Amino acid sequence: MIRTIIIEDDPLVAQINCQYLQPLGDFQIDGIFNSGAAAQEYLKENKADLAIVDIYMPGMNGIELLRWIRGDHRNLSVIMVTAATEIQTVAEALQLGIVDYLIKPFSFARFQEAVQKYLRKEDVLKHSHTANQTMLDQLLNAAPANLNFETQGLRKGLNQMTLDRVKSYLRERPDEKHTCESLSAALGLSKVTIRRYLNYLIEIQEMVSSIDYETGAGRACCTCSNDKRARFCLVTKAFLSWRRMADFCEMIYNKCTEYMNSVENSYSITQKMHTNHAEGGNGSYGV
Repeated sequence: MIRTIIIEDDPLVAQINCQYLQPLGDFQIDGIFNSGAAAQEYLKENKADLAIVDIYMPGMNGIELLRWIRGDHRNLSVIMVTAATEIQTVAEALQLGIVDYLIKPFSFARFQEAVQKYLRKEDVLKHSHTANQTMLDQLLNAAPANLNFETQGLRKGLNQMTLDRVKSYLRERPDEKHTCESLSAALGLSKVTIRRYLNYLIEIQEMVSSIDYETGAGRACCTCSNDKRARFCLVTKAFLSWRRMADFCEMIYNKCTEYMNSVENSYSITQKMHTNHAEGGNGSYGV
């Protein structure tokens, strides 16, 4: 999980930041603070990986907080989200090593680009032992358009670099059986995140899901796909689709039967009322 804090004195903007952040990766919002001083007190006792920081706040502003973070040698990545447009302010923020600088109002696409830049940086620094020029160019320059997962056809909530990490790990171990637990431990990602990417790889037939009874508990496992397994995967998916359709039809049939029975009962009661009235009764009836 990527431990994240938001420092923003406008509650509406803070909520937008949270909503924008959730589908972009494995982010955990550990705190929302309305001033730099409140965030400072939190950081004295707690660690965070990413901070989304406004500048114009009462008391300690965002730049002052950023100076304190860097002066305290905290390994905390910062994305500035602010209405401040003064060149001197922008220059100081850049000199203090921010990941990106977003000017309000901003679009989701631009927010996503900033987060992608952070994820690329973390991926390179945490999982690479050496660097090459292409890697550094991607790390230091603006996010290329082809890293936008929406333009690549990836579903919402998937990140291209994380997907590449998962695929690279799996391709290096083509004959192994992988579970969410084993991949989570190996890649440092949550089981929920791993499951999301495995489901996607199964859907595009790059992996095959099976049940491994050798584990003693019938645990679901995934293996890299080849032609034979891919065909088996297609048959399995087709069978499951027909099974789901049959279950759906049965549910509709049961609902229709319940409805017809209720209509029939209502009709019977109405007939009794008419009969009773025709015979000069007082309109009461028994059911």
